[in-house]
Amino acid sequence: MQLDNSLLEISEVATGLEVPWDLEASEEGKLWFTEVSGRLFCLDLQTLEKREILKLDDVLAKKSYGLLGMAVHPEKGYVFLHYTFGIPKNANEESVMSRLVRYDISESGLENRLILLDSLPGNTFHNGSRILIEGDLIYFSLGDVGKVDQSQSVDFLGGKIMRIGLDGSIPEDNPFPGNPVWAAGFRNSQGLTLGKNGHLYASDHGPINDDEINLIVKGGNYGWPNVAGFCDTSEESEYCTDHTVIEPLRAWTPTIATAGLEYYRSKTIPDWENSLLLATMKGRSLRVLHLNTNGDEIESEDIYLQQVFGRIRDISIGHAGEIYLSTSNRDWHPRFQPWMYEGLPEGPDRIIRLRKIPDQEQDKSLPVFSLEKEPIRLLDENWNPEVPAELTKGRNLYATHCLACHGPDGMGSEDLIPPLANTPWVTGDKGKLIRTMLKGISGEIEVNGKIFNQEMPAFAHLQDAELAEILTFIRNQFGNKASAVIPGEVFEERKGLNRQ
Repeated sequence: MQLDNSLLEISEVATGLEVPWDLEASEEGKLWFTEVSGRLFCLDLQTLEKREILKLDDVLAKKSYGLLGMAVHPEKGYVFLHYTFGIPKNANEESVMSRLVRYDISESGLENRLILLDSLPGNTFHNGSRILIEGDLIYFSLGDVGKVDQSQSVDFLGGKIMRIGLDGSIPEDNPFPGNPVWAAGFRNSQGLTLGKNGHLYASDHGPINDDEINLIVKGGNYGWPNVAGFCDTSEESEYCTDHTVIEPLRAWTPTIATAGLEYYRSKTIPDWENSLLLATMKGRSLRVLHLNTNGDEIESEDIYLQQVFGRIRDISIGHAGEIYLSTSNRDWHPRFQPWMYEGLPEGPDRIIRLRKIPDQEQDKSLPVFSLEKEPIRLLDENWNPEVPAELTKGRNLYATHCLACHGPDGMGSEDLIPPLANTPWVTGDKGKLIRTMLKGISGEIEVNGKIFNQEMPAFAHLQDAELAEILTFIRNQFGNKASAVIPGEVFEERKGLNRQ
């Protein structure tokens, strides 16, 4: 890969993987990584032989949850893991929770398991997570687990970045006495890294807009769910006037699925020194976010390897300044939403290494990747069904805001996303349908006799006319034949919600 001052070699160091979630190159000569299924591996970076270190027997691994965040503390000989587990509720249902555990590294594997945080709130989505070690402290991100209304409460650990001791104790200088919470107001943070000047950075997944990179401060409120991205809508501005909300350093709309995050401090690749390296999944790229001298602003953004390796979940930096990327092409998202990923690499997931090539070893005959000029279009341009002229605007808005989850046929995904076709939720009470669009959904709902438990974001930021166009399209497509929704109906429902 050609940069202004460096040529990077791109090579594969591991393959045959199934959704690797976290990479850790903190121990020299080794690369630790997890798979969502519950397996922990260690890769010898000299021989490229991988060894399975642990297979969790109590992990609940489905869709996007299972064995998630991981960190290695080489000096102390510890491995930290965060994973979800299930508690049976009744015949075919289970409650999802998660725990943070610590193991001692031994010659034979791992031993002396210690639970640091147990029975953390969990869900079938938005469990986070990342773990970061700083000396004798742990920073740990946990998603909002669908409990959107509690992301602001410091008494609820979902939607937070926490700070605890290596033994699970709560530091005395935490912002809330006796509480592990360090910062609040996050949706689903899957990237944590430390930069110079003690700066802590985090990535966060937005709903349908405003993926974020945040500079984390003690006791900071980052706005979710009242603010997504910047305070730039009338409702957000009003909230930010009454509350101290820290806006992101950078936000992306459409969302690019911000995931793993690392600060590049090495001089090995001078082009990227003092930058944040960001893995993106929906954006299918490596983003380089160049920081100012103080590290409190992002001055520019470069895009590399767009659509070359597909979805990139995590990133880690080795001791010699080399960079490791893990793909996430085998996870649930491409299986349920294949129209979003034309040309996605087939085969198993893998780990890719980028390292600077000395001048004397450069081979000019190999293909060379360079800086991308434009980000890829994130929606499938081929989805463009024939509809009556009066439904064209609704079709286009549906493609932007609804297609990714509910699909081109309105059938959703079995046991995950409810259908829009042939359901009273769509063809029945218009007021209920409008209120659902305005407020979103968090928690279990029953559609056509089946239970679904997947978050739908609120669309209150859309104009009344836009919501009316979308709902009219949905109520007249997918086998539905129902009356139109007019902007005045949306206005009245919005007015009613504002009075509550």
